[in-house]
Amino acid sequence: MLKDVIKLTRYVFSNFIPTDTLVDSKLQIYRLYRALLEVVERTNLVAEHYLVRDFSEPALQNSSYGAPSDKWRKVLNGDLVKLTDSVKNYLQLLNTIAPFHEDSFSTRSYLAEKYSSLSYYGTVRDSYSVGYLDAASFTLRIAQLNSKHSNNDSSYILKYKKIELHTLEQREALQAELREKKAELQEQLLSLKAYIKRHVSLEDLL
Repeated sequence: MLKDVIKLTRYVFSNFIPTDTLVDSKLQIYRLYRALLEVVERTNLVAEHYLVRDFSEPALQNSSYGAPSDKWRKVLNGDLVKLTDSVKNYLQLLNTIAPFHEDSFSTRSYLAEKYSSLSYYGTVRDSYSVGYLDAASFTLRIAQLNSKHSNNDSSYILKYKKIELHTLEQREALQAELREKKAELQEQLLSLKAYIKRHVSLEDLL
């Protein structure tokens, strides 16, 4: 979960942050920063809100949704939808990041090396999901980007994965994984923030 987001973030950031390469749009870089911040916040929401609730807790009893597991699933899916929306927005913005070029018609995003822009845009918009639980199911179904894809690759750019959440131990394992992913994304966020401080002024954003 979120492995593709981290890999693609590293890929794009490695092309301009270490070398202080100027990007095509300073406004888009700032928007990317805000979008990544929201991804971090909503990753924390999924990890800490309802994921590891014990079904014997009073808060899950006598719910209008039905059994304790039904309320757990309803709330967790709501958190997952919010995270998916944030990740989709972030991934679309990530695909706008390109090196500065005097001739704007020659500018290609860093992700254009890996994906057809049209295919990427439509897939992220219509099919991407960090995860969702079907009705009465404890299986988290994920539709994520194939981070190893290249623009010359004929394979589909989505990969499908599932994570079982039947037991509290499985849910705790996912929580630990999400906490690790959040920490990694926070590191990338700080790196991007430092780059913005070096290269973007308030005037650039107004």
